[in-house]
Amino acid sequence: MILPTTYSNYVKNKSLVHFTSPDWFHLAKYNKNSYGTIHDFFPLTWSDTNPRYNIYFINELNYVNKLRKVVVISDYIKKQANELYPNAQIERIHNWTDDSYKPRDKDEARKKLGLPLDKIILLNVSTDQSRKNIKILPKIMNKLDDQFLLIRIGKSEKILKDFKKNNYIIYNYVKKDELPLYYNAADMLLAPSFDEGFDFPIIEAINSGINVVASNIPVHKEIMFGHNYLVDPNDVEEWVNAIIKASYNKPEWSDLADYYKKERALKEYKKFYEI
Repeated sequence: MILPTTYSNYVKNKSLVHFTSPDWFHLAKYNKNSYGTIHDFFPLTWSDTNPRYNIYFINELNYVNKLRKVVVISDYIKKQANELYPNAQIERIHNWTDDSYKPRDKDEARKKLGLPLDKIILLNVSTDQSRKNIKILPKIMNKLDDQFLLIRIGKSEKILKDFKKNNYIIYNYVKKDELPLYYNAADMLLAPSFDEGFDFPIIEAINSGINVVASNIPVHKEIMFGHNYLVDPNDVEEWVNAIIKASYNKPEWSDLADYYKKERALKEYKKFYEI
């Protein structure tokens, strides 16, 4: 692996540099026309991140004020960034998905993936970090009847013993080109996190045209623009009731049809760079 310090000469010769993570912010000292992105501050706020990386992350953030401007991916993170770096120029640009996340026929997607046609499928896509709150998934599924099936994509060893019924399918990993089909095969996405800087699966679900039941946290309110269904992340009964309600209602994302697309983001980045 090439260490970041070996890129110093490369950075010096560029008219504009954008560092997509604080991991690279120290290179801003080699180019006065440097920009950067901060996705979140989890190494500062959650204890299950790598302690060594936390120290590195903190050191890299010391270079924020050497950047011309900083992109953050939500107003939630912008508020934190403004408090930490009041002298930095910070702008929010929401994320987007690629064009593979789009509505498709649900039955066709299920046939391609070998999934049952007669179930109400709930999808969850995430890591197993504590802030993702995956421990609530078995509690929810234990309360739902047999017409519901959970598809969980991500490491799940921490919760397997808590399922009381065989109403789940778990994939530690799926191929990148297959992932959009799981959204098309699902009836809704479950997003139970305690904390997020953004939450990519939600906008993948929005662009795929399926319902989202999510924890009632600031960033979810922000990126769902007030749409239902937002619930207490710890309240199992509230989750169950929202899931049942969502199963009877068609998703309505028409006002966000073009929002989480690259065309909108491109316009905002051009303005950000003053192009």
